Amino acid sequence: MSDIIKSLTKDVEELEKNYEALNMDDKTAVTSFESIVLELLARLKRNQDKIENEDLEDDFEDLIYRVIIILGQLDLLEV
Repeated sequence: MSDIIKSLTKDVEELEKNYEALNMDDKTAVTSFESIVLELLARLKRNQDKIENEDLEDDFEDLIYRVIIILGQLDLLEV
């Protein structure tokens, strides 16, 4: 596994852990957390789009999927 994937995997795992600990009743905390999720998603996409990371496409797709699942759960809270 490449160093960038290792690093980003740790970031996604930390995000998942923080999501589990998030107080869903605190709308300010949820909004703040959502911005962190979006930042990580953007970072994943930026790194995925680099030519030198082309061979890591499946790894990036897996991490992006995990982040999108969390983002989807946050969006459900707003409905």
